[in-house]
Amino acid sequence: MSPDRSHDIDAFIEHARSKGMDHATIRMLLLSTGWKEKAIVEALAKTSLEMPIPAPPDSGNARDAVLQLLATMTLYAAVVAAIAVISVGIERLLPDLGAIQDEWRVDYQRSSLRWSLAWLLVTFPLFLWTGRVVQRRFEAQPERAFSGPRRWLGNLTLLVTAITIAVDLIVLLVELMEGEIELRFILQVLVVLLFAGLMFLYHLLALRRSPIAPEARRLRRVFLGVALGFAVATTCWGFGMLGSPASARERRLDQIRLDHLQSIRRELSLHHLRSRDPRETGSAPGRPLPASLEELRDLTLDRALIIHDPQSGQPYGYEVLGAHRFRIGADFARPAPATTEPRWRHPAGPSWFEFDLDRDP
Repeated sequence: MSPDRSHDIDAFIEHARSKGMDHATIRMLLLSTGWKEKAIVEALAKTSLEMPIPAPPDSGNARDAVLQLLATMTLYAAVVAAIAVISVGIERLLPDLGAIQDEWRVDYQRSSLRWSLAWLLVTFPLFLWTGRVVQRRFEAQPERAFSGPRRWLGNLTLLVTAITIAVDLIVLLVELMEGEIELRFILQVLVVLLFAGLMFLYHLLALRRSPIAPEARRLRRVFLGVALGFAVATTCWGFGMLGSPASARERRLDQIRLDHLQSIRRELSLHHLRSRDPRETGSAPGRPLPASLEELRDLTLDRALIIHDPQSGQPYGYEVLGAHRFRIGADFARPAPATTEPRWRHPAGPSWFEFDLDRDP
């Protein structure tokens, strides 16, 4: 209700009371002219009482529920993302010697790191912002602190974290009884236990007091300080493992170059096999290797064969060394990872790979 209209109803109530009308009569008159019941009750209370009507304990509205739900969900997402980053870091520090450390596994870890860091960088600041907005609304209207959404979401967090802790301990005990426990696995279990335990303890203590009480404010500052420290340390560690975007682009381009060279080598091998097939040559083998990659592309069945560097646009190196021997090369930005197949490993810079199709068709 606008201030002008509020003044109108207040003045009318004062006038009606001066004429001896009771509250029931004044209420009927206002209702008959279209005034809302809530506006009438508030105006009557304001003119008759010396204190405002107190709000009920559960006075949260839909906006409070949405904000508190968003704060809870972003906290969950940030915690899961941080655990994922730390788990990859533990695997890097203590690799599983029984697993095959191939390039696919390394790519999977990098992809997991990229997604986890992206989630952490988006959800954690959003959690801080929504938490601050909710806290300001509590301070502006203390009765909102006792709203249903706050109690429900707080108790839901207690349930989720308690179940997580129980499952985490069960998995740890099962692995211990099977006798296949490793330090890497123990550390990953302890990380989950640490994050779940901190969330459980904080919400257990926070639900016992009003969020605007001094001790609750101190508890919140401690929790946010610890959470911020974990988030910053985890993010720095993750980017340290992942490297800069420039190095990620260099790795991707080097992998593309290597894929192209492997396709060229495969097509040369197929060309060699066709040259040894009497149905293809009509006589004894004698078809020479193509003199250039352009000639190979014209002869190949793969019309999508790429023979140029994806960054510089220069053709890949190719040189015929004999009837069945050749070498191919490219200019790489970084050394090959340790998981690369031995015959395709290379240093940074121009690198050549030599093949003999008679010995390695």
